[in-house]
Order: sequence, then structure tokens, then C-alpha cells
Amino acid sequence: MQAVFLNDALITLGIADREALVRLHPHLQSTVESLTGANRVRRIWNDFVDILITKLPVKPSNKHARTALAGLQNLRARSQVARDQLVPGLTCHQAKGKEWDTVGVRLEENDAAALYNGLVLECEEHRSLYVALTRARRRTVASDPPRLVRNVHA
Repeated sequence: MQAVFLNDALITLGIADREALVRLHPHLQSTVESLTGANRVRRIWNDFVDILITKLPVKPSNKHARTALAGLQNLRARSQVARDQLVPGLTCHQAKGKEWDTVGVRLEENDAAALYNGLVLECEEHRSLYVALTRARRRTVASDPPRLVRNVHA
């Protein structure tokens, strides 16, 4: 299960106690550090679930076990990449107020059309596009809008 913002994650996990984060922080840090080692991901996950059970009043679900393991495996792979080589993938809302030297933006056809015709202040989508395009200090790189491919049967 994914959550973009911390509050969304807490609601998704059913955690109402904000102090739980303070109690969990060292364990979360330890779990992330374990991923840089040679421990098996399944063992790291099981250890983390044990911590959650003892630190929080939550009932673990086996329903998402495979997803969680895949997520930890992805996090492990990411932790092995040099930090300066990572490229954050963010939504416009997540990027608001932040800047980078270079920003890549994936434009949809309607985004390209809005830029061609001029942005309208009253349009929420246009304001989000403006935020995305103004996060770069030096250079913004935009992908071409996806082309509509029509499958014509003879």
C-alpha cells in the first residue's frame, strides 16, 4: 500500500498515536541500515514486523507481505546506489518550494497544448504545471508528449 505523505501513511496504517513515530524512529533507522548489509530481506522484514507489534498496537497483515518484501528489496537496491546519482521522482505538490539545478518534466499532450496556448491562472492544472516547470535553477528538460497511436484494422 502506498502513501505519498506521512499523514496518509499513518492513516493507512491505522496509527493515531503521533508519538509512535518518535518511538519507531530508531527502529526505522536500524531497518534501513540493515538493508545496506548482507542480511536477507525476509529476515529484515520479520524483525521489523516484530518491532511494530511490540511498539504499536497494530495487527500485522499477511495480505501485503509480498508487496512489503518487494518494497524492501527495492529500497536495498536504492541504498546501494551512490547518493549523488539518485534522481528523485516527485509530484508537483511534493516539489513545491524546492529547487534543483536540472529538472525533468514529463508532459502530457494537454500540458504541451496549455504551454502553447498560454497558462491560465484560474486553472489548477495550469498552476501545477507552472510549479513543475519552475523548480529548476538552471535547466528544465521536458519529455515529448506521448503520441496517440491508433490501431487501424483493415
